Amino acid sequence: MLNALEKECKGVRIIWNHGENIPKYPIWQEPYRAAVIEANPKRLKQKIAGAEQAVILRLKQLENSADHHHELTALTDALSALKILRETIWAE
Repeated sequence: MLNALEKECKGVRIIWNHGENIPKYPIWQEPYRAAVIEANPKRLKQKIAGAEQAVILRLKQLENSADHHHELTALTDALSALKILRETIWAE
């Protein structure tokens, strides 16, 4: 039985602790979630940058680890989504 629920956030899978409204990987998922739900364009750029920084830092921490496959997948998905979000707002 799975111990996590998967929810969609702008098309990117985010793993949440079962039965709780707390992200499984809060150190980078909190800034990520803040960026994807931000409606103010002036704050959005800053939140995207903060989320990208948190994701990249976590990727570096897990660089030589083989035990975190699910988190690494979620990290790369989040980084891709942030790139698309950044490109979309800067194109406007």
